Amino acid sequence: NAPVYYEHKQRQETKEFKEIYKERAAQERKNGEMKNFHGLDRAEGYGLRSVSSQTKLTAIAVNLKRIAKIISST
Repeated sequence: NAPVYYEHKQRQETKEFKEIYKERAAQERKNGEMKNFHGLDRAEGYGLRSVSSQTKLTAIAVNLKRIAKIISST
């Protein structure tokens, strides 16, 4: 495993990896909020269509919440 670990460690030091990781970290934070605070941790229905609808509605709710926060702070 040592050569694979070393190769992966070297890749983590590149500028491209750090930029991609920075974007991913921001997305993970948003996904975590939807999962922990808005019920996205458990599907409410059966099938891909139902889960897709639940995901989209949850994203809309989170975005509306953020918009309201921005409006109320100004």
